[in-house]
Amino acid sequence: MLFLRWMEQHAELGWFINDLSRAPIPYYAIRVIAKLTRLHPFVQHDAPVSIARSFVPGDWQRMCSAAGFGDNDILIQSFKPARLLRVPHQTTATGNAQMNAPSAVIDNLVLGGALIHSST
Repeated sequence: MLFLRWMEQHAELGWFINDLSRAPIPYYAIRVIAKLTRLHPFVQHDAPVSIARSFVPGDWQRMCSAAGFGDNDILIQSFKPARLLRVPHQTTATGNAQMNAPSAVIDNLVLGGALIHSST
């Protein structure tokens, strides 16, 4: 929760997090793909463990609530395969919520994976 608060306080234009999402199909699929493609034994072990330890949308909603964000402050979106994206909303002068980051940037970074802090 401290990290979420820190990002909100220090990001000039906005921030988002791109993370794995826990689900059975990606978990079993990565196990099979890693073995069939003969990836390094570390990857064969670590990839399914990473998915098994990742969060589901409800986990992120609870963490964001604990960090002081309201339900309308954060957008949690699922992407395939096994990705979650959280973006804080910014309220415009008309009262409408909008995402801080352009969707083209989000699309590119979602494909790249990892934990991303963006102020663009």
